[in-house]
Amino acid sequence: MAASEARVLITHCDEDTSAFQRHFLHLRNPVSGKQACYVVGCDGRLQELNWSKQRHTAWFIENSVCADGSLYLATPVDPLFVILPILEQLRMKKGDDMGKFRSLDDIVSVDGYPGYECLRPYLQRSLGIICESREVGEDMFYRLDDSKVLAWLLCKVAKLSEALKSSSGLFSGLHPNELSECLSFLNVPIVRLGSATNVYVIKLLGEYLKMDPWVSPICKHLGKKLHRDAEWIRMP
Repeated sequence: MAASEARVLITHCDEDTSAFQRHFLHLRNPVSGKQACYVVGCDGRLQELNWSKQRHTAWFIENSVCADGSLYLATPVDPLFVILPILEQLRMKKGDDMGKFRSLDDIVSVDGYPGYECLRPYLQRSLGIICESREVGEDMFYRLDDSKVLAWLLCKVAKLSEALKSSSGLFSGLHPNELSECLSFLNVPIVRLGSATNVYVIKLLGEYLKMDPWVSPICKHLGKKLHRDAEWIRMP
């Protein structure tokens, strides 16, 4: 790759960009449904690709200058967040009818998005976390299970909340009153330490989940109230 075409990418993969060039793929954003770019790292983990560009910036790479001073940041994301809206759509739930079971082939066959096929190995291992499954002959079929999804999401909230309180510079070492002031700046009206971190995490998960049918049940279960028109907090 010529120096003028170079890009700077920060990722969890230790190898250089050319080593996993073929693993860049497009999937639907789980909230907006719009096309988003992801990368599968050399360790097989799915990472979402974010792009940042400041004015009047450039990179010095070895003995050359890269005029494109933008930065690409790849961060790991649980593929279940990406596949969740696909599963919701495919089950075709109506009223008391819990919907249809689908094969893995059906799940990864998304029109215009061949990249979902790259998720097959992970989904084979993990769909049981959020789906009912049935074995017919040698084939497995899956249907999204709301109770399993809620349990999975509550586990995410608990683990992320604990991680924030124990390791994040934003939360660690803060007195509850200081934390309250910090979260007040972020438009979070909860003052107790545990609740504040939970609310922050719920809003963070809102980057990957639609309010209905997923965020609302989490809030109801935890006793939190979030307004539909509230602006989701983005991690600083």
